[in-house]
Amino acid sequence: MNRRSFLSSSALLSASCALNTAPLAAEATDAPLLTSTTRSVRYSDTEMLIPDEGWHLWPDRAATWKDDTIYLPEDVQLATLPVNPPTGGWSALAPSQGLDVTLPATVEQFFWGINGFFPFKDEYKFETTDHEVKNGAYYGVSWWWRDITLPKTFSGKRTLLHIRGARQRAEVYLNQKLVGYSIMEELPFECDLTAAILPGQRNQLAIRITNPGGRLDWVDGNRLAWGGIEFQKSHGFGGIDRGMVLSAHNDLRIADSWALNTPTPRQITAHASLENTGTAPAHGIVRFSVVDPGSKTILTTTDVPATIAPGEPQELHTTLTAASAKIWDLDTPHVYRLRTQWIDTARKPTAVRDVDFGFRWIATEGIGTKAIFRLNGRRIRIYTSISWGFWALNGLFPLLALSEKEVRVAKEKFNLNTLNFHRNLGKEDVLYVQDRLGLMRCLEPGGGAQGFTPASQGHQSARRYMQAKITGMIRAFRSHPSVVHYIIQNETTLDPQSPDLAELFHRMQAEDPSRTIVGNDGFVMRAPQAWTEPYQSEIHKSKGKATLEGGAGGWWVDHTGHFSDVWQDAYYVNKTDFYFYTPVKAEITEWGEMKGAASIDNHTSILREINLHGGHSYDKLDHEQQLAAYDAFLDAWGFRKAFPTAEKLFLSIGRRAYETWGQFMENVRICDENDMAAISGWESTAMENHSGLVDNFRDLKSDPAPIFNALRPIRPVAKQKQIVLFTSDHATFDTWLLNDTNAPVAGTLQLTVESPKGSIAEVATYPAPAFVADQLSYLLQEEVKTPPLSIPGTWKVRLALSTHPDVTHETALLVVDPTPANFRPLRVGLARVSPQLEATLGQIEHLTLEAFQPGAKYDVIVGSGGSSDASKDLATDAEGAYKPGSGPLPEFTLPDEVMVAVRAGTPLLAITPTDGQSIGVAKQLAALGAFTFHGMVGASRASWMGSWYFIRQHPLYDGMPVDQAMSIHYQVKGGGSNGWMVDGPSVEIPCAYARDHDRNLGAGTFTARVGATPIVMHRIVDMHPVLLRRWLANTLTWLSLQGVWKG
Repeated sequence: MNRRSFLSSSALLSASCALNTAPLAAEATDAPLLTSTTRSVRYSDTEMLIPDEGWHLWPDRAATWKDDTIYLPEDVQLATLPVNPPTGGWSALAPSQGLDVTLPATVEQFFWGINGFFPFKDEYKFETTDHEVKNGAYYGVSWWWRDITLPKTFSGKRTLLHIRGARQRAEVYLNQKLVGYSIMEELPFECDLTAAILPGQRNQLAIRITNPGGRLDWVDGNRLAWGGIEFQKSHGFGGIDRGMVLSAHNDLRIADSWALNTPTPRQITAHASLENTGTAPAHGIVRFSVVDPGSKTILTTTDVPATIAPGEPQELHTTLTAASAKIWDLDTPHVYRLRTQWIDTARKPTAVRDVDFGFRWIATEGIGTKAIFRLNGRRIRIYTSISWGFWALNGLFPLLALSEKEVRVAKEKFNLNTLNFHRNLGKEDVLYVQDRLGLMRCLEPGGGAQGFTPASQGHQSARRYMQAKITGMIRAFRSHPSVVHYIIQNETTLDPQSPDLAELFHRMQAEDPSRTIVGNDGFVMRAPQAWTEPYQSEIHKSKGKATLEGGAGGWWVDHTGHFSDVWQDAYYVNKTDFYFYTPVKAEITEWGEMKGAASIDNHTSILREINLHGGHSYDKLDHEQQLAAYDAFLDAWGFRKAFPTAEKLFLSIGRRAYETWGQFMENVRICDENDMAAISGWESTAMENHSGLVDNFRDLKSDPAPIFNALRPIRPVAKQKQIVLFTSDHATFDTWLLNDTNAPVAGTLQLTVESPKGSIAEVATYPAPAFVADQLSYLLQEEVKTPPLSIPGTWKVRLALSTHPDVTHETALLVVDPTPANFRPLRVGLARVSPQLEATLGQIEHLTLEAFQPGAKYDVIVGSGGSSDASKDLATDAEGAYKPGSGPLPEFTLPDEVMVAVRAGTPLLAITPTDGQSIGVAKQLAALGAFTFHGMVGASRASWMGSWYFIRQHPLYDGMPVDQAMSIHYQVKGGGSNGWMVDGPSVEIPCAYARDHDRNLGAGTFTARVGATPIVMHRIVDMHPVLLRRWLANTLTWLSLQGVWKG
């Protein structure tokens, strides 16, 4: 189903157009919502924040840890656990030891490579074929410590330390006494400090972190064996989150409180868990109140009488309705506070806990008939992007500013309404901002399938670990109004009838029945589905694998695993034949992990940011090496006029991704049956997952207008069926109005076309369509044709809505002449070219095409080498990653007689779309002395890894877009792309090739000479057919003129 559409505002740039390449930092412009003191939870009325600054970090490289026994949460008995002092004793934790650091931080941020650099081993998907990147993570023990002094208000009270998260094992010591232990990565936990405190004195808080290893990519299904158990292998960093808090309590404390929404507007169920450490039962009432945090007004209160026995936590809940409360929504994200108090028999409040929440309701509706999402009563579509949880500098946790930047960029720069924590746990600071800016979030623990592993398969410790992880995730984040649903596992294989799966669903619903739970987020046509609706015990189950027509048990979700990484004309054919079209009405339809164009990081910008933040980052060396490689290539091969800085090139490559995504998102919206679309992905890293819309500083990779405009709530769309045309062609469109506002749209829509000279012609006019409840997409007219596009250049087609001039849709069509001005009749000999290439050559007028005959005279020889049916298509695995074949690569060559003709002075155009052809023919010509051949750069490893071509001005690309990366007009897919690494005195490279994070760059097109005879080698046969035909005409002309252009 390879169908496509063009993005509303993405501008196709011809050679005369300039790309805006100013640095695109995405800093927030408003006063920050998030500071070091803002929190969603307040544990008591007596608290102290432990500063994020002033910590010491020391890697204890001599510490032993591999043979330690590891304890899952329910097995932890602190009194029986060993005390593990630092190497050299506790005196080693001195101010002179290690580094001063500010949280959040990881060892890798400051000590990447301290134990050397080594190959990845079960840590990176492409580790067996990618030798560019090395692992410098620190596996072992590190110490983190600082002094704290407790205020007098803590005197005589139970004192707890609240830690937001750490990885992997955290052993917490106060004054050399073990007070806390957690093996649960990145989840909050508490430590009771009461018995270890030195009143009125400085107290040393020390945390021993052990990192036993992990993954440095997106894979989340592996297990790590350590200390007698197995558990999920998560991100391979060791460190601590920010935001630690000390709280003081009486014997009775409110250990937890949370708010769960209900379908009734302005109504929640309020929950609390209380514990009594005294010796006698406590009698009193639990008072639940809804408080407006701005005005401090109490909107409603309910008292629940209770008796809390010593030693056993007790849960209570009640219903709260606040008639005057404002609803939390995307444009009106009103946040309230649930205050829970213990009122003793003297009617005094002796314990309190606050948690933030919002009144809102989101759920599915119409399963089996017309399935949709509703938020607060109206139909909504979810537009999201998946984040793997990698963050700048430390890899694991966001800085305050980055938490806010993530949310602002998603909402304000891209018009997304959701983000996914994908294969990784959520972060509290990020959700705090999402609650207040109106951006939704889907939660996923990472490795969740390990939570329903059947007992018969073993791995019971991994199952227990994952169940504890999922429970901890829900408890930590269930009050956040921005959290909309839970995902157990991305792209899993599950048995809908499994009692182990049912147990996990029911375990999750016991913690939070108010949200949807999706069992399998992806590839339902390969594996079954199971999911639950809010407050429904029934588990929806598919009866097997789904089809394109449905059958997923009510939640149909597919991932695009192939190389769909750049827009193609074939992705939009007509109103029912396009990429991301579905006929499925009775089920929620989700396009999860839509794999689009990966793009390079802006290494210049990232290094600038790293230096602004102190100069330490786990990925700094990778970025430095990649920037140096690009700078050297641009200097060596004459690209500096096109790209005065590497940053200009990086932003041009990013434009390709954004333009593609904008078009894909338009397609999603055109199909009214679609309910959810997830861009893959959100953030990039230096060594994996380059598909991110942003880098790990959450900065932009180019101008985000193509995506932002595609997701405007009201959006006219003139969906073109060709984006590049020849002069005198008519462009054809389907016209649409997209309306996500749940309200009528008035006015008139006008379709116009503007020529390169500025003249404007009206093509069509439409009244705004009548509003239909729950309909988001309206077809205006099919097969609308423009007048003939009579001159070359950029033609702008606009669809404007009179009542909303700011949402005008503009498509920039590129119109080219079929041949250059100096084209002349030529006789061309064809040597083993594909039928497709021969057909394209046959469309060029005044060419005489003949099968190559030795001794015959030709103006130019065109050859490919090997068999005529050689294909550049690559085999891919289940996720869409390139699978190199086994054994040596067969090499294909041109006939020896062709080499004889070239030596005798006949110019050669070698078009070699496959690696076997490219290598074989390159070796032949290198043997003739045309150039030195150093091999191929390598094929794109996957659509999320990426590859790209970029072009400078040259006669071979006359009349075509140049001085930019190939984008949606060229339509060259990453799959099967490659480039030659060559040099020599006669070599020119007008089109370069690079991929992912490779330090090697090469040529997609290059020229050289055998003696005085010009040759051209060209890899790219799958560019847009209009541009390929023009390129062939240019190149044949240039070669026939012996490499001297007479334009």
